[in-house]
Amino acid sequence: DFYVLRARANYKIGNKNLAMDDLNRSLDLQKNFNAYHLRGKLFLENSELEKAKEDFRNAYEMNSQSADLLFDLGYLEYLNGENQLALEYYLSASKLDSKNPATYVNIGNIYAMMGDSKLAIDNYSKALVLDTTDGVAYYNRANEKMLTGDFIGAVEDYENSLLIDSTNINTLFSVAEVRTRLDDFKGAINNYNSIVKLD
Repeated sequence: DFYVLRARANYKIGNKNLAMDDLNRSLDLQKNFNAYHLRGKLFLENSELEKAKEDFRNAYEMNSQSADLLFDLGYLEYLNGENQLALEYYLSASKLDSKNPATYVNIGNIYAMMGDSKLAIDNYSKALVLDTTDGVAYYNRANEKMLTGDFIGAVEDYENSLLIDSTNINTLFSVAEVRTRLDDFKGAINNYNSIVKLD
């Protein structure tokens, strides 16, 4: 409908209040999936989690096979601290859309929080097959490799992350720490020096 289309355009250019007005008008006229889903996203971005949940649930009742909606439900449940439920939504989203690297990063994040480094690494790796420029996926995979004792693999991933963002202090610090464990003190000093230059 016209209101949803205009709301989507306003949302894309940052006019969120105008988008919300149009979505409310649309839903006053007729209940529809796209209006509930987009309004839920707006509520989520405004940290109105209960309102987001209500709109996402209404959208889900209309279409439970939307990978985008399942992704958003996963993120909402993650924010609510419901990691198992978030994981279920993300896994469902990945079955419907296996080409979204962000889904695999988020699945990896939940497995990492659950202490399952192997499944976390597997999912970060899936994300990196789809998007080799995802510095967060490299960084998170490096963290998990470090936990499993794969220090050389961790250094490689931290370095790949730094190729994407050479100013990330957390990555510079982490790679320096791992280099120290590998007795690569010169490499660690270089990383520490890079941190000092950024301050």
